[in-house]
Amino acid sequence: MNRKDKAMKRAISLLLFLLIVWIGPLAYGENLANDKLLEFLQENGFLTKEQVKTVKEALQKEEAKTVEAVYDDGVHIRTKDKSFDARIGGLIQADYVTFGSHYPIKSDFDIRRARILLTGRLFEYFNYKLEGELEGASNSRLVDAYINFDYFSAIKFQVGQFKEPFSLENLISDKDLPFTERSIAFSLTPSRDVGCMFHGNLFKDTVQYGIGIFNGDGVDANRRSQKNDKEIAGRVVFKPLNIITALSFMKDLQVGGSFSYHRLAPSDLNFDIKTPARTTFFSIKSRAKYYVIQDIDSYGALVLKWLIHTGLF
Repeated sequence: MNRKDKAMKRAISLLLFLLIVWIGPLAYGENLANDKLLEFLQENGFLTKEQVKTVKEALQKEEAKTVEAVYDDGVHIRTKDKSFDARIGGLIQADYVTFGSHYPIKSDFDIRRARILLTGRLFEYFNYKLEGELEGASNSRLVDAYINFDYFSAIKFQVGQFKEPFSLENLISDKDLPFTERSIAFSLTPSRDVGCMFHGNLFKDTVQYGIGIFNGDGVDANRRSQKNDKEIAGRVVFKPLNIITALSFMKDLQVGGSFSYHRLAPSDLNFDIKTPARTTFFSIKSRAKYYVIQDIDSYGALVLKWLIHTGLF
């Protein structure tokens, strides 16, 4: 083969290589590398085996960075390697509440929850969630807003507004509830708050834990004038049958315990206990009639004892 032929061969090889790298993605969309074309070039001596391997690796790296829009349990806009991911979703729950003819509240339809959320992943090791509530006239529209670092499964770090690690009933997602409402006792347990938390799982999810410190004021700064101390909450869960393959159908059986410590200022004690119909069952106020509530610590101990007896832990 003379020099002219060799030069021509190199020129053809270069041209085909450029077609694969730049024109290929436009022609084939999702697949950047055309394996058959590379095999043809290798079989006819235009590219060596090592060169084909190098080209494929380079194209795979470029392909992983391309952005795609797919539906996968929600609408995702993400890179193909999923190191960056944004999922758009929402939740709508409605019900009909009926009362007796002499009850002061009329029967009515209700939009119980109407939420929109954005979840996803950043730089492969961070995930985030931003969720807002559209239902009702309250100013407390922010539901969740946090970012979580999960490089290590045994110890993760989360900061923002989210559910405190307390009570299985509290941690169940709204979309997974068998009914639209939780029990009455839910009103007496810590729920969402602003703070930070360490959490993780050990021994292939056999042990799960979470412990964090929170403002103790509930969802984002309802009242900045509150005098409450910071709240500490934690939870440990043990799944004894998770690692026994013969009993895989019972792997989700779990035994768990939660704790919370929080010194409330008497002037800030103010919440309502709701029935499943969202009517007020009874109220606990700092200015109760005859000033019945005198000692917050004793009251907290009473609530803790009642929760244990009802099995909510």
